Amino acid sequence: MSKEKVILSPKPAVTLVIDEPKDESVSNTRVIKVSGKTDPDAMIIVLTDTDESVLNPTITGEFSTTVTIETGANPIQITAIGKNGETNTIERTITYSTESF
Repeated sequence: MSKEKVILSPKPAVTLVIDEPKDESVSNTRVIKVSGKTDPDAMIIVLTDTDESVLNPTITGEFSTTVTIETGANPIQITAIGKNGETNTIERTITYSTESF
């Protein structure tokens, strides 16, 4: 007689959805928008190689900021920190190029 074991992955306790920028996108401007949605009581931290922003979302959980990127690939890390200290992180890589494709 075999017993089936079900393993459930814990869902992050804080929601984080990134609307912009799309991962692996190419931008021909140095200033790009970072926006998305999280829990209204969360705090958002946006990290790049050259900058750090701390944001508080609106009462509906929306947030938006701009970051300046450098030539080449730019990793952007967006972290939501919930009221109980739980975190959810999404990373995006944006490439800045003035080349025509």
